[in-house]
Amino acid sequence: MECPYCHKSMEKGYLNSPRDNLKWIEAEKNKGALVSHFQSGIKLTDWYENQVETYYCRKCQKMIIDVADKIK
Repeated sequence: MECPYCHKSMEKGYLNSPRDNLKWIEAEKNKGALVSHFQSGIKLTDWYENQVETYYCRKCQKMIIDVADKIK
């Protein structure tokens, strides 16, 4: 994958969540890790699926996650 910022090649990897699910929550609605289980957001992982494919640009230090199959 090409980085949209610097147009260099990005590395494929995985974000792992060893305990709970990984979820993206809007900044204005985020109440912290203890309450995140009950908040709505984009659930990236679940208890049976503890990793999500991610692309990383070493130059820009940015990550990209495709969430097309995560949004319900």
